[in-house]
Amino acid sequence: MNTGRKISRRDFVKWCGALSLAASAPLSLVHLAEAKTRSDRFEQTRLKMGTLVTLTVMADSQDQAREACEMAWIEMDRLIAVFDRHRQGTAVSELNDAGRLSDPGPELLEVLALAARTHRLSGGAFDPTVLPLLTLIQESFKKTSGPPDQAELTDTLNLVDFSRVRFGSTGVAVGSAGQKLSLDGVAKGYIIDRAGSALEKAGIKNALINAGGDILALGGKDNHCPWRVAVQDPFQPNKYLRIITLADRAAATSGSYEIFFDKEHEYHHLLNPDTGRPSTRLVSATVVARAASQADAASTAVFIAPEILKSLPEMEGLIVARNGGQALTQGFKSLLTSS
Repeated sequence: MNTGRKISRRDFVKWCGALSLAASAPLSLVHLAEAKTRSDRFEQTRLKMGTLVTLTVMADSQDQAREACEMAWIEMDRLIAVFDRHRQGTAVSELNDAGRLSDPGPELLEVLALAARTHRLSGGAFDPTVLPLLTLIQESFKKTSGPPDQAELTDTLNLVDFSRVRFGSTGVAVGSAGQKLSLDGVAKGYIIDRAGSALEKAGIKNALINAGGDILALGGKDNHCPWRVAVQDPFQPNKYLRIITLADRAAATSGSYEIFFDKEHEYHHLLNPDTGRPSTRLVSATVVARAASQADAASTAVFIAPEILKSLPEMEGLIVARNGGQALTQGFKSLLTSS
C-alpha cells in the first residue's frame, strides 16, 4: 500500500499538542448491524446526495416506522433541492450562477451561518469558496493528467475568502465576480440533522442515520444501549479498527481516500485555502459532535488544520497521519469499546 508522502513523528506530535498517540490506518464510519433481526427494528436504504443513506429506526410497529422514514426521505429531498450545486434551479446553483440571491430562505441562511462559524473557529481552514480551485484541479487532471501550473493556481486563489461573502434575510452575495460556493462540507450533515428531526416529529426516539459515513444517532438501540459504530479501515474495506458508541450524538469523517485525482491520493478534494493545494498532512479526520452538521464541517476543517482539534468546543476527534500515526482526544477515547 502506497500512502504517499511521509511525515515525521516529531512533526505529528507538534501538530497534535496534548493529544495522545497510537498507530492506525485511515478511518471512516460504518454502523454495526445486530446479529439477529429484531421485531421492533426497521431499516431502509436509498441513494441520496451521491451516496447510500440508511435509516435504522426502533419503532412500536412497522407501519409507524415506514411513515416516519417516509417523512425523513421527504425532508431530505426538500433540502437537497436547496443545496445541490450540481442541479440547476437550486438556491446554491442560482447563487453561483448569478453571484447573488435575493430570497435565500431560512435553511440556506442557517447553513451559511454555521459555515461562517466554522470558518472563524478554524482560522479559515474551512472555506466554502474553494470551489473554483477544486474545479481548476479537476479540469487540469482531466485535460493533462496533472495539476494546474502555479500561475493558474495563484489567479484562482484570489477568489478564495469566505469572509467576503455577505448574507442575511435580505439576500446573499459573493465578494467578487467568479467567486462560487460549495456547501458540500456542511450541508450534508445539516440535511441529516433535519431528517433526524423529522423522525422525532413522527414519534421515533431511537434511530440511526448513516449517510456514507456521516452518522447521526438518536437515542440508542433501545433505552439503555447506545448505537455501536465501527471505525473502518478504507484500505481494507472488510475490516474495522475501532468501535465507538454513540447516543444523541453525530460523527463524520473526512479523508483523502474519498475523492482523489492521482494514484498517490496527494491530489484530492480537501484543499488548503492558503495554498490552493490539497492538504497532505493527514489521510483521515473523524469528529464527534452534538449535530451532524457540526461534525461534518469540523471534520473538513480538522483535516486541513489538525492542530485545531483540541480547541473545538464540545467536540471530540481522531486524526490519522499519512504515515499511520494516530491521535485522539480524551473524550474520543471515552467513546471506544472493545466489542
